Amino acid sequence: MTGSYQSPVNIDTKKAKENNKVKFAFDFQPFENLTLQLFDQAGQLSVNLSDYSRSNKLSFWNEQGERFEYFLESYQWKVGSEHTIDNRQYSAELQIIHKQFATQRKVIMSILFDEEIYLKSA
Repeated sequence: MTGSYQSPVNIDTKKAKENNKVKFAFDFQPFENLTLQLFDQAGQLSVNLSDYSRSNKLSFWNEQGERFEYFLESYQWKVGSEHTIDNRQYSAELQIIHKQFATQRKVIMSILFDEEIYLKSA
């Protein structure tokens, strides 16, 4: 999609409408013996998981009932959310990035956090 559907997005709760035709489901498997590759991209912490993506997928059904599969590519943490709700920026945002292999299209799901996040070393 293009135009008004691209990032960053502000969700206006007064105008938001429920859509029961669009659905999604996760099929994630646990990671074992995972070595994380961390990247700092302009103040964003990124974890590349592309080597593990085929066993972790997001299925998405559009309004016409067509099913699309996207595979886990990476996680990105952002301090100071990119997206907002009612123009309010949150303390942090976790973006879970999925990609279709054939088309290279991406679906990004975001979780917004209300409190400060501290990374502690072991």
